[in-house]
Amino acid sequence: MLPENENGVVIIDEIGKMECLSDLFKQTLTKILDSKHIVVGSIALKGDAFIESIKKRPDARLIPVTEKNRNRLVDDFFGILTSSVRQ
Repeated sequence: MLPENENGVVIIDEIGKMECLSDLFKQTLTKILDSKHIVVGSIALKGDAFIESIKKRPDARLIPVTEKNRNRLVDDFFGILTSSVRQ
């Protein structure tokens, strides 16, 4: 995990059903989400209470991946990340 006194970007490949079976994963993810690091990840459309609680966080920004937007998402994420890092 990144040191608390540094700003960083954490990429999480998937927050899904299997990952949520691990208490260590959930504890670690919660610490990361509560830190000042920027988190970019993919999350299941449907899930248990833990997944739904992440989606309902006031600091979460959900961007659905569709056939129409999937080719431009890298550019969109890069723009979001660079503006977030400057703040």
